[in-house]
Amino acid sequence: MFGSIRSKLTITYIIIILLASLLTNSFLLNILEQYYLGYQKEVLSRSGRLVADFAEGYLRDGDSYAVLSNLAEDFSRQIGSRVIIVNPNKVVIGDSVRVEGLIGSLLTREEIDSAWAEGEGYSIQKSPKTKQWVMQVSVPIVRGDTLLGAVFLSYSLAPLYDILADIKNILLFIMVMSLIFASFLGAIFAQKITKPISVLTVATKQIARGNMEQNIKIIGDDEIGELTTQFNGMTAKLREMTCQLENTIREVSTERNKLTAILTNMIDGVIAVDAEGKLIMANPVAEKMFNFNARENMGQSLKEITSYKKLDYYFLKVWKERKEVFGELQFEDHLFKLTVSPLLSETREILGSVAVLQNITADRKLERKQREFVADVSHELRTPLSSLNILVKTMLDYDLAVDEGRDFLKDMDAEIERLSVLVQDILDLTRLESLKGKLNLRKTDVKKLFEEILVRMLSRAERNQQELTWDLPDLPLMEVDEDQIKRVLINLVDNAIKYTPEGGWLKVEAKDLGEEVIFKVRDTGSGIPEEDQPRIFERFYRVDKTRSREMGGTGLGLAICSEIITAHGGKIWGESKLDYGSTLVFTLPKNNDLEGKEPKPQS
Repeated sequence: MFGSIRSKLTITYIIIILLASLLTNSFLLNILEQYYLGYQKEVLSRSGRLVADFAEGYLRDGDSYAVLSNLAEDFSRQIGSRVIIVNPNKVVIGDSVRVEGLIGSLLTREEIDSAWAEGEGYSIQKSPKTKQWVMQVSVPIVRGDTLLGAVFLSYSLAPLYDILADIKNILLFIMVMSLIFASFLGAIFAQKITKPISVLTVATKQIARGNMEQNIKIIGDDEIGELTTQFNGMTAKLREMTCQLENTIREVSTERNKLTAILTNMIDGVIAVDAEGKLIMANPVAEKMFNFNARENMGQSLKEITSYKKLDYYFLKVWKERKEVFGELQFEDHLFKLTVSPLLSETREILGSVAVLQNITADRKLERKQREFVADVSHELRTPLSSLNILVKTMLDYDLAVDEGRDFLKDMDAEIERLSVLVQDILDLTRLESLKGKLNLRKTDVKKLFEEILVRMLSRAERNQQELTWDLPDLPLMEVDEDQIKRVLINLVDNAIKYTPEGGWLKVEAKDLGEEVIFKVRDTGSGIPEEDQPRIFERFYRVDKTRSREMGGTGLGLAICSEIITAHGGKIWGESKLDYGSTLVFTLPKNNDLEGKEPKPQS
């Protein structure tokens, strides 16, 4: 009986309430006892001081022992305690009880010594005669600094402990009634909690006997409700497994064909469904592609697993056409090449389908970039080639004077120079991309390197009536490709000079951040519109195309800088406010370990 969960829960409730009641009662009785003892002590202390004040007057007048005994007796009746008065030699000179032989005798009490030494004596002792607890308080009788005696008060605590005993009995009665009530409620609650478990137990026994047709009604959404849900699911799966076991021998050959087809076509992501379109297998690559767990979603249809309807469409197409189909799937930011093949039995019956998905997103992006690059290069080459074509045709069609021919040749030379710079930048950018982080790294004094570059560019800034300054702190030797980093600074400062008007200023700054160093190239140029800022590091992207071409820009300078900094494991970005200037920022790690590694692209 006591081994059941219901009994254990009921007993647990009773024990908890019993312990709580015992602790509460003990705490309450202790507080009441301390309160009453403190209160009685205060009463006796005040009474003792009052008796001492009266006794001091009688002692001063030299009254007899009888007068002092009367005084003690009067106060004893008022405060309900025995009052004894002694002189400085501890000789009793007054007693409220008037015990024969006590007057004139010596009273030795520790409380009297405490009263004389500390101003008041106090103790609780058990009377050897009455066997009851007694509270004793003594107060000194003084006149100025002269000790005249002491007042000793003794109060029986029997009434107090009688009251506490009554309170204890009341609390005990309440505790017993609480336990009875708790037992009743505990039994009710335990029955309510354990009833679903009993139902589950009965159903489990039925399943153990082979009766699989069990479906329990779910009550509540707590842990027991969840257990019931799982139990029903388990029962349904058991029924399904029972049916499958009956056809195991016949399906062995079919399953072998399924596995063979799946393993044969397992190139990238693989998903297999049965004839009803329910999932029977998926490899980890497919799980990652479509963000699902094959084990959790086994037996569900593709519509339940993924919201991408086109995948289900291709499986249906295979079912209808009974042949292999191909297609492409655009899912979120990824593009997949899809091949769906039917799974056939020995009798050519379709048992399911298997899909192989190859992620071709990177390939398509590369193709698109290549097309864009070819288009951009063609566009950039068209302008100088067109100019050269016009100049050459003009010289061929017209009989030009020597001076005019020289001007045409100068224009042709400028266009050829521009074309050469463009081609060189394209070659440099292509080479940087092909390096994939394989730089010629060596310990370099970056501060010294940058200062040498800035000194050389100072004269150009002065010719444009611009102020070029720098603030470079002492930096440790850094592992960088000296030629490439030099090119970054030259490109950034050159751009700043081009787009800063006369009278403006440029400043190059650096700051040590611990594991990396941050560099800033600031100017007071025209600034960059906010909508253009995210694209300034793209190839051939120019904010002001006309002005950029007039200044000889190819649109590849910042793209080259981005490739170099990224290859070094750093980051580069721009900060700008239109009409207020721009700040180009890049970081470089102090200790570079990029040899043989591909740098991570900037996010």
